[in-house]
Amino acid sequence: MSYTLLHCFDCDYITVANKAKKIKETGYDGVQIGPVQYCKEGEENWKLYQPYSFYIGNKLGSYEDLKEMVRVCHEEGLIVVADIVLRHLAGRENGEMEFHEKCDHGIVSNKNLVMNHNGNVWNYSDRWQLINMNAGMPTLNYYNKELWYKCYFPLTDCLLNDIGIDGLRIDQMKHIALPDEGCDLLKELVERYPDKLIYGEAINLNELGDGYKDKYAKYCMLLMSMFEFYWDFNKAMYFVESHDTYHTFKSTCYYSDEERLDKWLLLASRGANKLYFSRSNTLDENEDKTIFCDRMKWINQNR
Repeated sequence: MSYTLLHCFDCDYITVANKAKKIKETGYDGVQIGPVQYCKEGEENWKLYQPYSFYIGNKLGSYEDLKEMVRVCHEEGLIVVADIVLRHLAGRENGEMEFHEKCDHGIVSNKNLVMNHNGNVWNYSDRWQLINMNAGMPTLNYYNKELWYKCYFPLTDCLLNDIGIDGLRIDQMKHIALPDEGCDLLKELVERYPDKLIYGEAINLNELGDGYKDKYAKYCMLLMSMFEFYWDFNKAMYFVESHDTYHTFKSTCYYSDEERLDKWLLLASRGANKLYFSRSNTLDENEDKTIFCDRMKWINQNR
C-alpha cells in the first residue's frame, strides 16, 4: 500500500481534529503534523523547529489536545505522523551558536550531551561537516546513548506507545551519522518501533552521491522532493511542496493551484507515497482551494 498524507504544518491539533472527517472524505490516508516539542513562542512557523526540550506542548496544542486529535483521527480511519527534532535545540536570539537560556538545563549544561562548538556547515557536500557541525542551530551530541535514553526515547515512547501516534518524521535526518559512521541512533529507533511508519528529511541527499540514499533507506524511508528519485518507491515519501519550499526558500510560491494538482496527479500515477502540503494553517478550503477540492478527491480515490 502507498500512503497519501496531508501535511497539516502549523495547524493546531483542534483544527486537525475538527477537519478529520473532511480529510478522510477527500481520500487522504492520514496527516503529518508539525513539531510537537516545547519550543520558542511566536507566530513565526520556523520557531517550531527551535525546541527548548523534549517535552510535548507548544502553540499547536497541549499533550491532552494531541491525544484527543489522535483519537479522533483514528476514529475516522486516519493515521497520524508527528514531526520531531532530535539533533538540535533552540539557539540564542543574538545569533550566537549557543543554546537559548530556556533550553533544558539538565541537557545543555552536560558537556557530554552537546557538541555545538564545531562551527556551522558551509560545505553541504562534505560529509564530516554535515554530521558533526551545526546546521543553523546548536547541536546535541546525538552519538551519546545517554541522550537517547534520557531524552529521545522517552519522547518517542510517549508519542508512539502512550498517545498512539502511527509514525515519525525525523527532522534533518541526513545530518545524523549512520552506523558505519559511529552512530546507531537510526538503527535503534527503527528497531524499537518496527510497526511504525518512520521517514526522515533527506532532501538534496544526492549531493553526497546516490550511495547515501541506499545507506539511509536501510533504516527508514526517505522524505524528498518529487524532482528527486529513489529506485525503491516503498522506501521513499515524496512531496510536491513543503513548508521549506513554500515558506522559507519560497521556491514553489509561484505554483498555481492547477500546477500543484498536476504534480500531485503525477505522483499518484507512479503509485508513490506522497505528502501534500496545506498552504492554509487552518485547513480552510478558501485559503487553499486544492486541499479538499473535487479534483484532489478524484486523484486520491483513484490512485
